Amino acid sequence: MLPQGSVTALVTPFNQGQISFTCFENLLKYQLDNGTDGLLVAGTTGEAATLSSQEYQDLLKTAVNYVDKKVPILAGTGSNSTRKTIATTEMAAKLGADYALVVTPYYNKPTARGQIEHYTKVAEKSPIPVILYNVPSRTGTDMLPSTIARLSEHPNIVAVKEASGSVAKGADVIAAVSDDFYLYSGDDKLNYPLVALGAKGAVSVVSNVVPGLAHQALKQALACDPAAKDSYYKLLPLAHGLFIETNPAPAKKALQLKGIIKSDEVRLPLVEVTSVTETKLKAILRQLED
Repeated sequence: MLPQGSVTALVTPFNQGQISFTCFENLLKYQLDNGTDGLLVAGTTGEAATLSSQEYQDLLKTAVNYVDKKVPILAGTGSNSTRKTIATTEMAAKLGADYALVVTPYYNKPTARGQIEHYTKVAEKSPIPVILYNVPSRTGTDMLPSTIARLSEHPNIVAVKEASGSVAKGADVIAAVSDDFYLYSGDDKLNYPLVALGAKGAVSVVSNVVPGLAHQALKQALACDPAAKDSYYKLLPLAHGLFIETNPAPAKKALQLKGIIKSDEVRLPLVEVTSVTETKLKAILRQLED
């Protein structure tokens, strides 16, 4: 069943160039202990573009085995090659993922017709339901609401992670699709307004760092609880702070500061955050603890 609420876009902890599975399991425990509604493995925040095929498989296997069906697991399976996306999606399904999160093909810049054909081919071959992922700031191409609406008619395409950064765009998508097709906010700064318009939750970076608060804020918003507004504004400084530099470097630094992971190491071409950003993150975390 599709999760509603907070789906954490997990970081991938590294130590001296290798995945730290000890830290990854610690992060998984932290998420489960604090009520996270779903987990995304090997998405943008998980630095999927830098993982080898074996690392990807080992990471997803670890998550599936550790979580043991307690919450749904989404696997990032998209690329700019339809063939590769299909192969990765089939592999993720075999490893036990519940859903495939498939990013809009980057660099190639397909037209709307190309996007429709790409996603249709992937959905036809995928053993698990497909979630569209629209993030034009990363891919260089946008998916129009009309394209998403057309794809939502496919029985194996069940949701979209909308990360265009536009509330109006999210509203247009929600207006164009059926009630059983989910829209997830892909930008923590817009979680509250998008849920108010009909989104079912968020694929969240913030929930790496404060999963309990992120879960609470989204559940309040989904229940139309007046307290949701205060929870949203409490988390807003962190939502901004985690994108002072390129995601996931600030999220890893914040997790290191909280003692959830041992290292804030990222893989080139990303670099660790500056001391100025670290100071800002410390101040934000202190404010959240008050």
